Amino acid sequence: LRLVWAFPSAGGTVEDDLLSGALLANVHLGVGTEHSQEEEEVKSLLQQSGFQVVEHPHFRDWLWLQFAVGTGMAAQALDAGSVVRLMNSPVQLKKAILIIRELFSVIAARGVDLAPFREEMAPFRTPAWLGGLILQTTLGSQAAVRVIWESGEDAERREMVEDLLAEARRLKIAVPRLEALEPLLSEGEPDA
Repeated sequence: LRLVWAFPSAGGTVEDDLLSGALLANVHLGVGTEHSQEEEEVKSLLQQSGFQVVEHPHFRDWLWLQFAVGTGMAAQALDAGSVVRLMNSPVQLKKAILIIRELFSVIAARGVDLAPFREEMAPFRTPAWLGGLILQTTLGSQAAVRVIWESGEDAERREMVEDLLAEARRLKIAVPRLEALEPLLSEGEPDA
């Protein structure tokens, strides 16, 4: 049995029995160094369905990078009070960028080689104030991307932050900005 890994650029949520979300035109596909017949068949099927396929030879590492970025955004959304407040504020986005930079150290400690992802990491390596402005402009001009980021619930965001905090502690990697937000993880939880 051979598996082909794919990850859509999508997100959504169900609220009051109403689904809201977005599915972007690109699908990320994990590929080996030598393309297998299965990979080519999946790629062809996705392309015939109208998707743009983005190939990743280091797919697991790419997923970890996405998780770090998502966790940084989730953590700062909790601190800002909502995803909408986060996205509308270059100051809040700057803070998210600074958290994301810390999280790159965590995934690198897991054995992820960040070198192949220089281009994807570039927006998070610019001066944080500039990155915040760029992210605000980008998110403001792409409605579908905003819908994806706005989907989900605070409980999910807390779980992401808890998972990455636990991994940072296991690896003994300091993430002071993320740790400072730890009190937010117990907010909204039912009393035991």
